[in-house]
Amino acid sequence: MSTTTVETKPQVAEERPDCYLIVDQTGQIVANRLIKAEYEKYETWSCQYSAPEIRLRRLYPTVGEPINLLVESRSNQSIKEKVSNHMAKLDFCAKHEAGHATVGYALRLARAHAMSLRPYPYLTGNLTAQIRRRKAVDISFSRGVTAIDVPPFFDADIPLRLSWACYALGGLVACGGDETGAEDDLQKYQSRTLGLARAENGKAPHLRHKLQGLAQEILTDGAIMPRRQRLADELRKYQFLSQEEVEAILDPPSLPDYSHKIVEITKELNLMAPIRSGYL
Repeated sequence: MSTTTVETKPQVAEERPDCYLIVDQTGQIVANRLIKAEYEKYETWSCQYSAPEIRLRRLYPTVGEPINLLVESRSNQSIKEKVSNHMAKLDFCAKHEAGHATVGYALRLARAHAMSLRPYPYLTGNLTAQIRRRKAVDISFSRGVTAIDVPPFFDADIPLRLSWACYALGGLVACGGDETGAEDDLQKYQSRTLGLARAENGKAPHLRHKLQGLAQEILTDGAIMPRRQRLADELRKYQFLSQEEVEAILDPPSLPDYSHKIVEITKELNLMAPIRSGYL
């Protein structure tokens, strides 16, 4: 297998925001995306940090006027420190993101549209309330992103939910179980498995053990591990990989298929669908 990478990657940084926010009808930010996405009944907003403010603009379903939210000086200093710390841990972050992407492809879940190690702050919480105050109050920080199509809401398809839950654990498993910077991943794991094992006494901890073990099996597979390691190396080197570059390394058609393992776990634990769905 071979990959085509170049030293200079054609990015239009001045025109592209840090990320895109997915906002529900109550004004709550339910997700952020590296690549622009549009979902029915949700708004898509661009989000760009430029100290001392975060610049926003609604892009979907209608285009709105630019809005700037002030970031307090203490938060700006914190962001500066996080960027500095992140740049010192690129190896770790690259392994983490490569773990996510590799698990996603091995489970035949979805394709990675892009992978990035470029750090940036982004808004969380209720966007409407923060716009009303003209102040960025709820700010999170991205240390790395694998852009993959995840719907902002999930349904009762249990194997699909378990696949996404396993994907969420792929990053920390790739880093030897180190949960540093994996708070968002663990939150996503919880939301994707919410209620699945509630009626099965003692099964919830066993479910995570099973899914984390599956991620470990995938990432240490002899036919997969060299590709995963190469993906991490390339991401560390360039800090951004396109879908074409990711797939040139992983070669999805020849990657061992582990999707059947999810069905086996579902049956083994006799998991039941929850009454309500939740956010991804």
